[in-house]
Amino acid sequence: NTGPWSAGVADAIRLVDRTVQQLADAIAADEALARTYNITWIVVADHGMAYADAATQVIHLDDYVSLADI
Repeated sequence: NTGPWSAGVADAIRLVDRTVQQLADAIAADEALARTYNITWIVVADHGMAYADAATQVIHLDDYVSLADI
């Protein structure tokens, strides 16, 4: 079973969670990096396993954030 509630999906979520934590820990441990850069995190997810009506259920990021500033 590879649906949204499958063990494979749960394993993938745990892997991403660990990887993001490792990245956050590495950035926090690098004092020079922390002093030099203002790091902003944007974490997004693809909810492609569920039906979404593109006409009514999609949020267009550029309606809220200037993509030219990213």
